[in-house]
Amino acid sequence: MVIGVMLLMATSQEIFLQPAPADSGDQVVFQLKAARDRGALFTGELTYRPPPSVDIGDSVEFSVTLAGPEAYPGDPDAPSPTPGPDPFRSSDLPHPDPSPREDPEAADETRELPVGGVQGAHLSEPRGDVKVDPIGSSRQLLVSRRDRVEWRWDLTPRKPGQYQLSLVVETYQGDSENVLARTAPPIDIALTVNSTFWYRVGEAKEWIIAAGAVLAALGVIFSPLRKPLAGFVSRRIGGRRRESER
Repeated sequence: MVIGVMLLMATSQEIFLQPAPADSGDQVVFQLKAARDRGALFTGELTYRPPPSVDIGDSVEFSVTLAGPEAYPGDPDAPSPTPGPDPFRSSDLPHPDPSPREDPEAADETRELPVGGVQGAHLSEPRGDVKVDPIGSSRQLLVSRRDRVEWRWDLTPRKPGQYQLSLVVETYQGDSENVLARTAPPIDIALTVNSTFWYRVGEAKEWIIAAGAVLAALGVIFSPLRKPLAGFVSRRIGGRRRESER
């Protein structure tokens, strides 16, 4: 009897652990389709420029572009090349005092990642001290090697300081939530927020109001002791006067 029960338990456990044939087939089909879709991706280039410093109370726009490997060469939407200087036109002569070169810290930065299909981009600030408002949809379609898409955000800081924003770009499998590729780790975007005179005035005003509230609270707490304390001080002063008159 015991042996029969043990065999029944073993048999039931075996059946429980064994996946159903339909589930196994669905999983294999899903894996093959995901591998096929992942193999169809091509290398794209993500380009962005770190946002400039912003004063507290203002907003700054930040944008990134994602392009296929053939988006720029021969792109009909690309701007035509600027013609060279005309020696017969004085306006085309080089300026005697050319403007200084652009700050290298503000140069474009690039990063390669697998793309091809529905692309998503998400920007966030972990501490919550910078409000990030997306401009437009977070998902764009990049199906051709000549396609180019763009994302933009409005950044509104709440406090001055140095911040690291987190940018994640993902490639989805069709219109599903399945992620075929993503930037790992997330891209750090530096943002400098400057303090202003009026912000410091506002902070000082808040500090003064808070200090006044504390003093008022202390006054309420010690108000019952005011009369006894005044009587004690007056008695001490009166006693010292009588001693000095003797």
